[in-house]
Amino acid sequence: MKKDFGEEDLMENREMIYSESFLRSFFGLMFKKDFKDIMLFSFPKPSTVIIHSFFMRFTIDVICFDENCHIIKSFTLKPWRAKIVKGVKYIAERKSKK
Repeated sequence: MKKDFGEEDLMENREMIYSESFLRSFFGLMFKKDFKDIMLFSFPKPSTVIIHSFFMRFTIDVICFDENCHIIKSFTLKPWRAKIVKGVKYIAERKSKK
């Protein structure tokens, strides 16, 4: 099933924010009132990850990539939800338009 995340404007007028430290990865978008950019996460090797939206005030779009940068899963996550995804090397998150 294909998700439409508005690919035509995915990068338009957005800054890419790379999660360069453990703390930045841990907190991610938690506690933010708004977010207009794209948050990127990377892992040392493909892993099973729990992506959550605890302490978030808005819905997010999540795209998970494997080590070859192929999309393995994309979904929308409402506040106070969690999802487990296997084989993740990179994650991109942004505020959902929904």
